[in-house]
Amino acid sequence: MAGRTGRGEKALTAMTKDDMARLVRRLERKVRRLETTLEEEREQTTRRVIAVRRAANRKLTAMMRELATLRHHEARASVLERLLAARDDADAPTGDDGRDVSHPAG
Repeated sequence: MAGRTGRGEKALTAMTKDDMARLVRRLERKVRRLETTLEEEREQTTRRVIAVRRAANRKLTAMMRELATLRHHEARASVLERLLAARDDADAPTGDDGRDVSHPAG
């Protein structure tokens, strides 16, 4: 097998200059088409990446907005909790000696 030549090699050696020129032109056209296809694929991939990034940024923005809202509500709940605790302390019944009797000593 080592000494045998493939069919393509025989065909190339048997070609005339005109045949070879046509083959070269055909291959050049094919290369141009493939280059064009490659460029189109690159552009499409770039557009897809941009769209995915944009969607991720929108999701991140929504999550950050939700987090800020939750922190705001948590802060308001803490303030309300402190106000209620202060009010409860002010309204707590006291005994004759002035001690708080709402929580019996254990």
